[in-house]
Amino acid sequence: MKQTGSEYIADFLESKNIDTIFTVAGDHILHIMDILSKRGFKFIDTRHEQAAVDMANAWGRIKQKPGITMFTTPGHANAIPGLTLAHQQLSPIINITGCADSKLLGMGAAQEIDQVGMAKPVTKRSEIILNGNQIVSNLEASYQISLSGRRGPTHLTIPTNLQSQSYDKNDMSFQSRINGSSVINPDFSHQKIIEYLKKSSNPIIILGNGAHDVLSDEIINLVETLNIPILTEMSARGIIPDSHYLCFGLSDQRANPIARVISESDLVILLGKELDFTLDFGNHPVISKSSYIIQVDPDEQILSRSKRADLSILSSVGNFVSQIVRNLNYYKDYKKSPDILKSLEIESQNHHSSLEKYRNDIESIHSMDIHFALNKMLDEKSCMVFEGSDFAFYGASYYPANERDRWFVNGVLGMIGWGVPFGIGAKVALPDEEVIVFTGDGASGFNLMEIDTAVRNNVNVKIIIGCDSVWGIDYHQQVQFFDNPVATNLNFVNYENIAKATGAYGDLIEKKSELNSKLSKFLAHKGPGILNIKTNPSPSPLTQYIMDNKEY
Repeated sequence: MKQTGSEYIADFLESKNIDTIFTVAGDHILHIMDILSKRGFKFIDTRHEQAAVDMANAWGRIKQKPGITMFTTPGHANAIPGLTLAHQQLSPIINITGCADSKLLGMGAAQEIDQVGMAKPVTKRSEIILNGNQIVSNLEASYQISLSGRRGPTHLTIPTNLQSQSYDKNDMSFQSRINGSSVINPDFSHQKIIEYLKKSSNPIIILGNGAHDVLSDEIINLVETLNIPILTEMSARGIIPDSHYLCFGLSDQRANPIARVISESDLVILLGKELDFTLDFGNHPVISKSSYIIQVDPDEQILSRSKRADLSILSSVGNFVSQIVRNLNYYKDYKKSPDILKSLEIESQNHHSSLEKYRNDIESIHSMDIHFALNKMLDEKSCMVFEGSDFAFYGASYYPANERDRWFVNGVLGMIGWGVPFGIGAKVALPDEEVIVFTGDGASGFNLMEIDTAVRNNVNVKIIIGCDSVWGIDYHQQVQFFDNPVATNLNFVNYENIAKATGAYGDLIEKKSELNSKLSKFLAHKGPGILNIKTNPSPSPLTQYIMDNKEY
């Protein structure tokens, strides 16, 4: 039996239960799009390729399978920023782009650029398929690589002639795969870990971005059995809920002051967490000079650059946790009564008290006024996207993460412009759950026209803009260090009118007394919308930390 390359692509995606494509249409992918459309695939057609990748980023993380993007050649160039963010966030994506006929490549073919080379630094795998009989095996390799170890995006260029040409099934290269990442290694040794636990009185665990395969029940069992407190990094938020008595929220001490108690620990256990600048590479005072560090990670490169770690274990984090849990009888005699728990509880109370101080009767709006009002209207299943702005980082410091893959923040790259499309992708993956994007007037400007994408595709995402008329995080630093804000002032803009122009809901809030009624109306609206809220500039906990610790 013969069928076209595009039909083999459709077969493959169907076999993985992937039914959604994020795209901007273009000449070099028209054949694939036609076949997929006739096979019932859902297309989310966006206004910019970066936005499409950001949507696939959210969809892939929530669905625990690669999000799929498809672009033409120049569109691929626009997609690179999205792939960069996905690479940093460890998000599984397969980015498929077309190109000119393979026989013409290297001769100045139409729109010819080095697509593979452009994508290589920001993907786990970047390849061009030049033999149509290898379409399926390349898709399988990209699928597995995007999900293995530290997850991430992959890229495939598929020339137009390979899409439309027919191939005999008997000649097509297939690969049958079994994912063995959760298989328990019977030779696993516990003795070295126990030796460090014996030495420790105040251990703490940080569950990091590389811990996507950890089972919630298992990590809860582990920390409860040993009575060890835990913090969670961006992509691990909600694997153990913040409401758990041993979980103290976000591990990034810049945005979560509670995490600064790490300095009191004498044993830091990093589970899928890089020993990077957020931990000052393991240096004092972030981590005590006398503290031991155990690091578990599926990526040897991550382990090899951690010069401060005392014990490095190359393993899937989920596999590691499973092995500990299955052998808890070895560990139960080392249950702790750590003093650090008391410190974490005190700092948690102090942090929440520091946010509560913003409650007042003044009619002008502080970012926290919005979060105080909104918190009463949302439930634990609400999905929240916090995009780099003081308004959003006040929220990230306030709202708990009690559900897996429902709490998202920039990550250490600090890229902005992703929040609005990411929220749309999250809502596509979670059609029955509330999805709220918290963004600023600076960050939202990159991709705010994607509200049109939400309208056209009936995606009921809610976007809240904290409009303080400055590029806040940088503005406050310029004022403090130089008394000279340069290129960080913005005009007030009626962003809600952009929503109205596209057929979405739009509203403006300028007074605190309007918050409750207008937020309720906004959330009750059955469709996408933008709520533009005029706020006073105020440095968030993240910004304040930067200003307190940076020197010029």
